[in-house]
Amino acid sequence: MCIYGTDCVDCGPRTATAPPRPPPPPPARSLGCSNTCDSFDDGECDDGGDGAVYSECAGGTDCTDCGPRDMSVVGFALQLAGDVSSFTPLVRTEMQSAIATVAGVHPSSVTVDVTSGSVIVNVRILTPTTNATSVQSAVVSATSTPNSTTSMFASVSGVSVTVLAIVTPPTVSASTPSPTVSASPPPSANRGDGLPCFPSSATVVLASGAKKSLDALQVGDEIIVATAEGVLTTDTVSALSLADNDAESTFLVLSTAAGRNVTLTEAHHVPVGPSCCATLKTAIEMKLGDTMWLSSTTGAAMPSAVTKIATVSKKGLHSPVMTNGHFPLVDGIVTAFDSINMVTVASYGIPILEATGTIELFKRVAFDSQRKFI
Repeated sequence: MCIYGTDCVDCGPRTATAPPRPPPPPPARSLGCSNTCDSFDDGECDDGGDGAVYSECAGGTDCTDCGPRDMSVVGFALQLAGDVSSFTPLVRTEMQSAIATVAGVHPSSVTVDVTSGSVIVNVRILTPTTNATSVQSAVVSATSTPNSTTSMFASVSGVSVTVLAIVTPPTVSASTPSPTVSASPPPSANRGDGLPCFPSSATVVLASGAKKSLDALQVGDEIIVATAEGVLTTDTVSALSLADNDAESTFLVLSTAAGRNVTLTEAHHVPVGPSCCATLKTAIEMKLGDTMWLSSTTGAAMPSAVTKIATVSKKGLHSPVMTNGHFPLVDGIVTAFDSINMVTVASYGIPILEATGTIELFKRVAFDSQRKFI
């Protein structure tokens, strides 16, 4: 409040030189703490950070199970050939997936901003601070030259990504502190557009061989499904199946080399890999070349590679949940109504609920009043 040395009665005599000012306070810690992970609050840490059991979601997004995470950003910038207009939302999504694969993080951890100036791409990878050095090292290796960086984007379709220069090499910085830290699910966690679903126009095949659109599906309908071993059989549609005919949402369209397409929300799961059907990915995690599983006339699911990923807006949100936990074939492609753990639990729990007549009570207790069922 006063000039140094002008409050002698209270402070006593002062030397001629003022003492150094105290150092500034350390920057605020940036804590990642949300519950936007699909498998939050399941008793297992799934965000890939220290102590995590799985790496199914971005760092800091499974706060109830993992606790708050100190977060850092690994950032770099590239100059690309071409025109900004070529880098559509789908192309940027595929670039995110390519970078996430190299960095060993969930695709939702990666932000890709494209600006003019030839084409300048600014990349931010949000990661727990304990993982930042390894993420940086992986990205430094992949972006050591323009040619190696171009190779990183080989899986991107729709535009040929050619890197002209590394404008800024990968560096680690503190993440901007979040305005709030909360272990509660965000308000949107139970909105229909966050559910794993298909549009109303998607179809299944009944046990009789007839096709039926999802908006006409009923509890008790018997449809073609696949077992965890990829054997085609039938299962009944349970009362836990979701159905909202009025919702309008943006979907991903996964096209296969066999000419079949499936339209589904980003959060919906599909079996992938060299064998059907216990290994699952969400639609947003799918990449070109991933193997999906289709219906066939041989009694077993057949493989086909993903050749195109697009987006589309459609009406309706539907998800057939099978009584015995099998995998419904939607538009001729094997799908899963939830993660493999939840599908397994459902295969035991739903028959018990139906046998005891308590499935309606379960719906009222386990789900919010906005959830719409068949």
